[in-house]
Amino acid sequence: MDECMTKLSELYDDLAGIQAEVPAKDIVQRARASQRDGDLLCAACKAVADTANGHEESGVYNALLKTKLLVTVPWTYVNIGDGPLEQHPCFRPKDFIDTMAQLNRFHCVVGVELASAPAVLKDFWCNFKKEFATHPIAAMNDLDTEHLVPLILHGDGGRTYKKSELMILQWQPAIGAGTSKTKTSSNKRKLPGDIDAAAVNLLGHSLATRYLMSVLLKKYYIEDSTPLQSLLGFISDWFGDLWENGYEFQGQIWRFMPLGLKGDLVFQAKAANLVRSFTRVRTPEVPFESFARDASWMQSADLFHILQMGVYKEFAASGLCMLLPHCGGTSNDDHMTYMNRYLNAYCKERKTNLHVQKLSLELIGAKTPNTYASGGWNKGQDSVTLMGFVPWLLRSASMETAMRTLYSEGAFMPKCSAMQASECGYRFLLCYSRLVQWSLEEKKLLFNLIPKLHYLHHVMEDLRRAAENSTISMVHNPVGNCTSQYMAALADKLGLLE
Repeated sequence: MDECMTKLSELYDDLAGIQAEVPAKDIVQRARASQRDGDLLCAACKAVADTANGHEESGVYNALLKTKLLVTVPWTYVNIGDGPLEQHPCFRPKDFIDTMAQLNRFHCVVGVELASAPAVLKDFWCNFKKEFATHPIAAMNDLDTEHLVPLILHGDGGRTYKKSELMILQWQPAIGAGTSKTKTSSNKRKLPGDIDAAAVNLLGHSLATRYLMSVLLKKYYIEDSTPLQSLLGFISDWFGDLWENGYEFQGQIWRFMPLGLKGDLVFQAKAANLVRSFTRVRTPEVPFESFARDASWMQSADLFHILQMGVYKEFAASGLCMLLPHCGGTSNDDHMTYMNRYLNAYCKERKTNLHVQKLSLELIGAKTPNTYASGGWNKGQDSVTLMGFVPWLLRSASMETAMRTLYSEGAFMPKCSAMQASECGYRFLLCYSRLVQWSLEEKKLLFNLIPKLHYLHHVMEDLRRAAENSTISMVHNPVGNCTSQYMAALADKLGLLE
């Protein structure tokens, strides 16, 4: 029986790798389900959801045609292993850029309208070189920064319809339409000619702002990472060509410069071929629990991954466990029943939903006192929702103020805003450390010390140091390095940025 199940699982994996058409009816049903769940839909998804029953085939086609999402990017096949990996399909970034240019959408891969791009890019790189003086580009004085596009690469895990794990690799402009806060702001930084300075790339749907390169089933790299390393090697060469040779558009050479490769800790370990992705083990020289302003550990990190699948998750789980006895019941099960009632009221008030059906003692880590409270959900969206629910029960606004400040600024922000965000974030960390001490004194396994607390400290400390740097006038916004624009919109929707 076990052998049969193993073979069946392998068959599912093979079938999952086959490129097959998805029925239009299924696409319409999924769009309607997202609409019912209150998800933020782009124009194309709304058009698909509005398709009349019985006209799914023509409706989906017309929706994609109307919203200009029908494109044909040439396939590139690379050899990264044996068997099916000898002809692994990819989208070369240059082919993607060329396709967009032919559709008069070249500005989408730049991040701003072409008329204002030279001024915006020149200002971006001017500030970038000042703040990151050790970056190789800072020494290139004869570089045409008016036509140099900053990019961010991103790797993350996903699943096929048969639940098989895979690796997704994509790229995006580092600058874009900003956030919902900056879109309506009257305090935008202006360049000569009444041009808006560079904004972060968080507003809009991922179909329009994130561009796929390749996917790779986990079974091909789980035991031997050579195929993944080979694929990343090809990607490195492709972007190297875009930097060295650029892309000619309307007689002008545009070059592209990746600023970094972002992803969660697991992806970073796989991409760098590391033995492990993180550690909670301290050393005498690098104390893990230190939150000093000059802590001896530092790493660059993605603020969304830090918060939504790290700090927010731990804080929300521990906060819910701590508040559980005060929810009105006579036992933990009764307390949880009342807490879910409060949560339902909160979700109705904020017009949002959780991916999990309801909270449980197991989900928030309150089932046993012998293990640390840790959120059992796996969606960053739920961390955002529950992080709003905890202060709804017991208000605490330091981290909210820090994030609200960052969302309200562009790709580079005034020093005063950077300092404000840093101080608010640092107050949150001090609050968390006091809660850790309280948990230790009360012998409760709450408010766990996780690596992402250190990463958050690093982000806030970088902001402070940049704000105190007398050689620069603007500070890079760490939100520009973040991954999920949907979570940013949801955080705003839930009132975490109010």
